[in-house]
Amino acid sequence: MSQELAKLAWIPFIPAVDVAPFAAMEVTGTTTIRGRLTLSTQKFTAASPPRLVVVNGPYAVAAADAGVCSMAAERPVAALTDATAGQMCGPAVGSWSLTAGAPGFLCVGTGPAANTGWVIRLPAADVYWFIADATGWVANGGDNYVKGKLCDRDGSNERTMTAVNIYLPRIDDCDPVVFEDQVIGARVADDGVLVCVTAYTDGSKIGDYRMVQAAGNIRPGWRECDGGATEDFSGLFPKARNAGGDIDEDDAGDTGGVSGTGAVNVFDNVAAGTNVTNLDNTDFETATVREANVAAGNEDDTRPPWKVVIMIERFE
Repeated sequence: MSQELAKLAWIPFIPAVDVAPFAAMEVTGTTTIRGRLTLSTQKFTAASPPRLVVVNGPYAVAAADAGVCSMAAERPVAALTDATAGQMCGPAVGSWSLTAGAPGFLCVGTGPAANTGWVIRLPAADVYWFIADATGWVANGGDNYVKGKLCDRDGSNERTMTAVNIYLPRIDDCDPVVFEDQVIGARVADDGVLVCVTAYTDGSKIGDYRMVQAAGNIRPGWRECDGGATEDFSGLFPKARNAGGDIDEDDAGDTGGVSGTGAVNVFDNVAAGTNVTNLDNTDFETATVREANVAAGNEDDTRPPWKVVIMIERFE
């Protein structure tokens, strides 16, 4: 018996028919044997109201013999199921196996035997609560998700289980933002996967620009603007656009400025090759005129290399 199975709280039961290892059963009643409360079980029948479902241990139990079962309430238990990690699963009429997509349990991993999975009972609720177990989220070909573990709504009582995927659908192309230890709510989709239904975006959309302090601060779904399949801001200063200004820098993407230590232009019709100092009674380093006959009253752009961006501020 695996260490995980050995940790479970086992409950005595007597089945009405032969039961296979790891079978899901419904409870039909109780009896007392040698002073111990013992459950009576059978194959699931979808009785109304729904009956409690328990899971047989790792050994087959013959009809009317005694066995042990688990509620799978505090720790995962191995059960017959066709669900995979991250899928909901529940009892099906006339079956010993928990069916993927049905409510009741959550599969958190592959089980110790064929056709089994580790499952844990879900609380009776429309929304299930999870604690995100790692900073950030995973971009998975558009199916973004974060891993999390079951907990109560206030984040307490985190379950002992393998973290499962909670999918984060993009809303208007906004960027999912989930942080470590954040409590998020999820519901079960038609295909049995968990889908986040609580707030998890910051309003950022595909195509937005931001500035970060270090490469380690780049979240999944974002990339550096270094020219690799994106805008190239390498070596450039971002410059807010000057819409309606007297300089033609009013379009996002406009560039300008000079780089390096080469000569720059000065103004007022100075001949090429002329060295000038003390221009307009101001102490300047000697500058070599790079081009002849610069138009009077104009001057060249001597700023560092820049690129026009639209700077935005979120105000609410």
